[in-house]
Amino acid sequence: MSVDKVLIVDDDKEAQNLIRNILDCDGFYTCVASDGHQAITSVEREKPNLVLLDLRLPTIDGFEVCQLHHSKS
Repeated sequence: MSVDKVLIVDDDKEAQNLIRNILDCDGFYTCVASDGHQAITSVEREKPNLVLLDLRLPTIDGFEVCQLHHSKS
């Protein structure tokens, strides 16, 4: 049985924890990233089924994360 994996990308730790707790209780496997660089690394390493991506991130914003990841695919 496979568990859906969700990557939560947000620099707000409270938001990360709230979303993570809700998803964990519903049986999802969650991982987190706090900035754009971590998001890109986590997508490559974790291969999540879904990414919840904040658009306002330090280092690289969410739009650029999408563009960078798409250009690598």
